[in-house]
Amino acid sequence: MILQVVTRDPRYGPTKPSRTRRSASPVCSESDPSQGCCLYNLEISFEKVGWGWVLAPHRYNAFMCKGDCKLNAHHFLSASSHSTVMREFSKKTYEKDLRHLGFCCHPVDFDYIPIVYMNRDGNTVVKRIEGMVARRCACS
Repeated sequence: MILQVVTRDPRYGPTKPSRTRRSASPVCSESDPSQGCCLYNLEISFEKVGWGWVLAPHRYNAFMCKGDCKLNAHHFLSASSHSTVMREFSKKTYEKDLRHLGFCCHPVDFDYIPIVYMNRDGNTVVKRIEGMVARRCACS
């Protein structure tokens, strides 16, 4: 039997989060696909994706964006320059009908997860991996 105890090393940051995580978009229900572009639960197993070297967590909720942008494109268009130009083009050319542009639902805000792994020297390391959790979806 192996007992692994992980303590917080002050060199790796304060014990309280140094920032407040952004509020996630509401998580939508698989049983109601009429909501358009939306954030859905997606549990990832590190073992299944070939990251067996991660000691903790074994899995996490990465969330994913999916849905039909035609249903809510006006509310969830990305603020990117490209999306802004496409919106203006659509207004001038197609009388505000964005459906023909084929917008795609995708994540636009992300958060981190902390992972624990053992490095090549056999030391246990706690590392913060950015961009691992989708927090908000948009269409562009």
